[in-house]
Amino acid sequence: IVLTGGTVLLPGFKERVEMEVRSLAPDNYVVRVFLPEDPVHFAWKGAHELVRQKEFLDESCMSKKQWEVSKEMDTTTNQQAKTADDGVSPGLGKSEKEVGLIIM
Repeated sequence: IVLTGGTVLLPGFKERVEMEVRSLAPDNYVVRVFLPEDPVHFAWKGAHELVRQKEFLDESCMSKKQWEVSKEMDTTTNQQAKTADDGVSPGLGKSEKEVGLIIM
């Protein structure tokens, strides 16, 4: 477990998390809690390094234009699903996904 953010600087926070997670985990599980030197900026610095990797950008990101086209396709697909559904809510369709997005 990596602790990040300003709240983790509260006295005893790391120890409390470690103790509470340890009490919930099976005995044969290893529980490690890591408090970085600069927990306030640790997540930001990690994300900064991640987006600097060409492989990440090529495989996990899309341009603003690609995103806008995908949203247009989602809207069209959702309208068709609602029309064909005879009034019943369609729920999650193939076009609805959880996506991490970085606009370049």
